[in-house]
Amino acid sequence: AYLLEETNQLLPGLGLAKERIVTTFAGVRPLAAGRDGDRVPWQMSRTHRLHEDPNGLLSIIGGKYTTYRVIAEEVVDRVVRRLGRAPIACRTATTPLAAPGGRGPRDASSIPLAPTPRAAFACPHHPFTASDVQYAVEQEAAITLSDVLWRRLEVAWAPCQGLDCADAATRVMAESLGWDAVGIHRQVETYRAEVLANHVP
Repeated sequence: AYLLEETNQLLPGLGLAKERIVTTFAGVRPLAAGRDGDRVPWQMSRTHRLHEDPNGLLSIIGGKYTTYRVIAEEVVDRVVRRLGRAPIACRTATTPLAAPGGRGPRDASSIPLAPTPRAAFACPHHPFTASDVQYAVEQEAAITLSDVLWRRLEVAWAPCQGLDCADAATRVMAESLGWDAVGIHRQVETYRAEVLANHVP
């Protein structure tokens, strides 16, 4: 409730209400404890920290979605130094963000379509086609329907939550992953259960 209240206070023209929420998600992240030992979560800084173990393992502690490119730059710089390589000028500040899953029109179109007709993916809520699904499987290591619709194409965040194309997407995946009818059914039902679990009560 507090997120709706704060959002409406900052952007009153939106008029957001609980009934307009399509889905939700939550995550867990480690926060770096302050030097004073303060461990109250909401009082702890979101500033990230790099920690290097004696065996060379480099870990990222803390950070935010909005600073992930800065964090990535620091990690790469640290690794370059550790490898004794010449410094590389970072391009993250001038490199445009890629489409969901890192694909572009050239990427997806370079992979032959699966036998599933393109029309099977006609959905007013997203622009993706069979080639995008196949790209996610063959180039981005997606192995479940949830991988594709939640974490590669992000269709799950659309109003239909991917339910309008779940069956068709699964059939395309089956061509590459060798699923039979039972496997296809299991993938769709698992995805539907995940969508339902993320509905606002």
